[in-house]
Amino acid sequence: MSGRKITSSGQRDLDQVAGRIHNIDLVYNIDLDHAYITENVALVEASCINLARHISNTKAYGVNVVVAVNMFSTHTEAEINAVRSASLAAGAFDVVLCTHHAHGGKGTVSTMLLLFQA
Repeated sequence: MSGRKITSSGQRDLDQVAGRIHNIDLVYNIDLDHAYITENVALVEASCINLARHISNTKAYGVNVVVAVNMFSTHTEAEINAVRSASLAAGAFDVVLCTHHAHGGKGTVSTMLLLFQA
């Protein structure tokens, strides 16, 4: 798998980055703030700045980047599309949804297949 890189970003991870940008405190293992469990495309888009930087840094080494989004029940299609659009605009090879939290190993098959294409 030389020359390939997978960047895994959970929506909640992206939200946390955006939360720091917008001064929203996020602490794990407690009830999440309403901003993190309802659709908030603007918050996700703001956090994609950091994701784009990771993509750029990795591509600088000549590596194709596959962005794997850890899918959770609170994620909306609009938020996922925001991550997909930002990732592709930043130069990612492709974006794939990972559902391993809900489906175990079967939820990562599409990720692995895409990595071999990258």
